[in-house]
Order: sequence, then structure tokens, then C-alpha cells
Amino acid sequence: MLEPAELIIRRNSGDEMFMVITGGFIEVKPEKTIILADACERSDEIDIERAMAAKERAEERLKDVSQQIDASRADAALRRSLARIRVAERRRKTPGYRPTTPPNLQ
Repeated sequence: MLEPAELIIRRNSGDEMFMVITGGFIEVKPEKTIILADACERSDEIDIERAMAAKERAEERLKDVSQQIDASRADAALRRSLARIRVAERRRKTPGYRPTTPPNLQ
């Protein structure tokens, strides 16, 4: 099982594409790797302000013990938002980064 994380797809041509996945499963075979993600976003699709707001909401929910919240849901929301922020920031820091067309996932 996969946690929310950054995914870098590297092609033989040297092109890279940065993505964030929010969980799922991975199967590694000698000839290919298969990822079944709950959700996946390319770095250029991430709204960093929205991700920052989600991070702050999740942190507030986890701090406020008086609220009747599901701590595991708030923690999962926090991990998803942190992964999205990391991927968006990587795109900003990579000079000349232009996302490529996603590979054909079979």
C-alpha cells in the first residue's frame, strides 16, 4: 500500500514528470511497474494556496482536542496536503521544468 507521496516518472528520453499520489497500491515486475493510485495530480495542476489552506485546516483540527473529530481523517488530510505542497515546490525549484504528457498507463 502507498501513502500520500511524490511520484517522479522518468522516461528513457530523460524527461521527468512530477506528480503526487494520495495513496493506492504498487506492483513491481521485471518489465514494468504498475501503480493503482487513489488519486494522482501533475505538479502543474496543484493549487499551492489551496494545499496550504488544507494543511492549516488539518493542523488546526489535530490541535483542537475539544472538537469531535476523526483524528485519523485529519492526519490523512494533513499528509495529502504536505505531499501536494512538496510536489508543487519541486516544480517551482526545477529550472526549465515543463511537464511532459503522462505516459500511457496500461
